[in-house]
Amino acid sequence: MSTERKSASLVAAVDEYMRIKSLGSWSKTGSSTACIRSTLNVFTRELEKRLKRSAYTTDLTDETVMGIIHDRWPNDGIKTTHAGQWGRIKTFIRWLAVSGYQVGPLHAFLGTRPVRPKPQVSFMFAEEEAKVFDSTYAYSPKDAWLIRIGYLLRRRAGELGAMKVGDFKPKPTPDAPHGTYTFTNFKAKNGRKTLRLTTSQREAFDGWLADYERLVGQKPLADWYMFPNSKGDGKVTPGKKRGRRLLPEEPIKDLPRIWREAFKEAGVYSRWKASHAGRRGGLTDLFYALEEAGVSDPMQHVQRTADHSDRRVTAGYIQMDEGERKTHDALQLVDDIRAGRAPAPSQTEQRDERQSATHTGENMAEVIHVRFGQSRR
Repeated sequence: MSTERKSASLVAAVDEYMRIKSLGSWSKTGSSTACIRSTLNVFTRELEKRLKRSAYTTDLTDETVMGIIHDRWPNDGIKTTHAGQWGRIKTFIRWLAVSGYQVGPLHAFLGTRPVRPKPQVSFMFAEEEAKVFDSTYAYSPKDAWLIRIGYLLRRRAGELGAMKVGDFKPKPTPDAPHGTYTFTNFKAKNGRKTLRLTTSQREAFDGWLADYERLVGQKPLADWYMFPNSKGDGKVTPGKKRGRRLLPEEPIKDLPRIWREAFKEAGVYSRWKASHAGRRGGLTDLFYALEEAGVSDPMQHVQRTADHSDRRVTAGYIQMDEGERKTHDALQLVDDIRAGRAPAPSQTEQRDERQSATHTGENMAEVIHVRFGQSRR
């Protein structure tokens, strides 16, 4: 590689890096490559803005790189993905050094390890959801119903954004008296999934579709997005939010902004409040409602509703340590029995419980090898 090639334009170096990234074992998915390209393009523009000229690889120094990163992607930023921006830039600069490009002194930057900000888990419970719905409905019925249906279905924001009108099947069947809805789980390999609706969920869909028809002037078509994109309609009136016109054939955009504006309008916004607050709050409310209704093993139903493969993920999701809680309940039962507040279990109940534990596999003193027909102690 020639000396002239080593001190190259930063734009050209980024192009070369992205070309190599797309080849061989370095290949990434389209979305991953787009994220890397976006980060490096933003970084290059920020550097050129500071230098007030075209940037070269030799302009990469501790002062310029650290300054841009701390301003643009601070360690204590709101999003945990900020640390990801650090990593992409650091990987790019290390590639420059390995590939023979000249860079400035970067000992401090290459030696730092950004600390991922730990987000505070936020929840939106039933009382808060009602307040958010009322305040949001005044300026955007679509946003209000999006938040309410997301809370009732306990679905992720992206899954709601991809849903179409035809995914809602209102026709009752013997197996689904209130209809069904279909969604695409973005975090699982099982693709699209159809679930039965409850009364409250069905009423929410009916309410939104009635408003949908009123806003567009015709009955929504099956291939329209359930929650479409929208843009400003009419002139801006001082002191009032601008009206929105629905674009049914376009997918909704900037989902985090919808929740952020709704929370601010309702006066419940906080630094870490995001669209996942509705999902977490809805699942937590569901757990306690099932528990109060006397449903056995409510965590199992919450896990299925959340579409989690691991029960422990669900327990952590709603901040419920099952093991710690069961131990506390067991210790409290001992106190209640000794104080006479609860009757001691009879010998028959104890024997039945031991037999039940054996049959469910909780008694691990003996494990049967079905394949070889022998027991292991």
